[in-house]
Amino acid sequence: MALTMRVARAVDATQRDPKEAAFARIATATSIPAITTAGATIAALAAFGARRVVLSTPYIPALNEREVAFLAHHGIETIAAH
Repeated sequence: MALTMRVARAVDATQRDPKEAAFARIATATSIPAITTAGATIAALAAFGARRVVLSTPYIPALNEREVAFLAHHGIETIAAH
């Protein structure tokens, strides 16, 4: 079972996730793995073997661009974003 925590802001693809240490502390304290939604997305896409996606969000284009960059950083090509 994984404890998923929603990240309120997009993670810049060029930076390491600053919440990583906090998730390690949560996992240590609770014996339940913790992960961000961004991390869970990458893990799920990897589990399905997805290399290309279509991104559809309710967010403004600037946030979608950051998500596309994040996915690209993890080897996922976004063929369309809306």
